[in-house]
Amino acid sequence: MSNLESAQNRIINKQTDTLTKINSKVTNLTLKFNAMDEGLKTTVVCIDKDLEALDDRIGCRRQEFNIMSEELHKAEGKIDVLEERSRTQRDLIEKLMAHVESMEGRFCQCGERRIRERKRSR
Repeated sequence: MSNLESAQNRIINKQTDTLTKINSKVTNLTLKFNAMDEGLKTTVVCIDKDLEALDDRIGCRRQEFNIMSEELHKAEGKIDVLEERSRTQRDLIEKLMAHVESMEGRFCQCGERRIRERKRSR
């Protein structure tokens, strides 16, 4: 074997060794990439499930909110009716009190007349 062949063999061996190392690194990187890809897929599936659960909870909360809004609206209507009744009753009481006050003077006068008449008749 000549020096040229020997030099060529050394170069070929170095290149082969380098290619083997590169191939090994590519294989390791591919394995890491695949593992990360699987982990990412699993994470995405978990996130999707969590989002679906949150969406369901939001739907339930929205229904509860709508029900509470309806009940609040009904309660406000009842409050309005009760306030109106209260105003009406207050007005009636004030009218009755004014009427009673106007009658008190008459009753007092009648009572005073009776007392005077009794004193006279004695």
